[in-house]
Amino acid sequence: MRKTTVHILSITTSVLLTMAGASFTVISCTKTTAPGTEASPEGAITFSGVDTKAAVEDASEISEFSVWGYYTPEDASSAVFNKVKVTKEDNQWEYDGLRFWQSGKQYNFYALYPAVETLTTGGVAEDITCDASGALSITGFDSTKGHDLMTASCTGMLGSDPQPVAFTFSHELALVSFVGQSEGSNAQIISIKFSGVKNIGNYNASLSPEWTVSGNHVYEEASFELPSVPTDIFGEIMVIPQSVNDDYKLTIEYEYKGIEGTSQTKEISLPDSVTKWEAGKSYRYTFTIVGDYILFSTPEVNAWSESSGGIIIVA
Repeated sequence: MRKTTVHILSITTSVLLTMAGASFTVISCTKTTAPGTEASPEGAITFSGVDTKAAVEDASEISEFSVWGYYTPEDASSAVFNKVKVTKEDNQWEYDGLRFWQSGKQYNFYALYPAVETLTTGGVAEDITCDASGALSITGFDSTKGHDLMTASCTGMLGSDPQPVAFTFSHELALVSFVGQSEGSNAQIISIKFSGVKNIGNYNASLSPEWTVSGNHVYEEASFELPSVPTDIFGEIMVIPQSVNDDYKLTIEYEYKGIEGTSQTKEISLPDSVTKWEAGKSYRYTFTIVGDYILFSTPEVNAWSESSGGIIIVA
């Protein structure tokens, strides 16, 4: 069934995706129009969306998010939005139910990408809540499901002076990638495994550290030729922020092309120059197979924004 957007609090909405070193991409609408109806009334609020099963890199990937909104002084209607899903349809941002600004109230808004519904019904997370203080809580998040995870807030807005609600989203995960090559003759990879990653996490914005993690996921690829030029192995792996120790290992079984029957297996801990993966950063590990040993280069550590962009949403 197609949604009918009848807003109770309608906010002017625009969405901007910033890329490092690039110009803004802007998607905007000053009114939210429900299908078959006139534009939303003056003083009503609208939102913007984000949805992708990968790291967000382009504004075209933004299609949904969830929003919580509260005002003070409190009364029976203080919880204005409770994990309300906002989606993009026909280049307009829509949600169910119209809400209006109230003079004399101060508003705080919090947002999560992707939408709660996407995460909980897709088996990515078990439960998600957010209270009036902005204490977002996510239980049972599984990073192997391939969903980016971002949060944002916009606080201290006055109902007597309605302005567009601006969200700047921050990545709550980290990116890890592996690039390998062989020196001289091409190496034939029989199997390569990356193990030790804790892929299940509980997030609580009011605690420090914000993540508690568990699990031991294994990423694996098999039967491919590793050439003498840098080659991506597993693709970009989105991981929960966590400490990295000797339990995080790369296990490689290989033989050199043309020298069959000489396979060998190497189990190597990740370089100790990186002791933790932090939210919003990308980590690139590079290794070279040189005869019967494997050489790791110093990992490259960058801000995620240098590769995937920061998201700014104005709702």
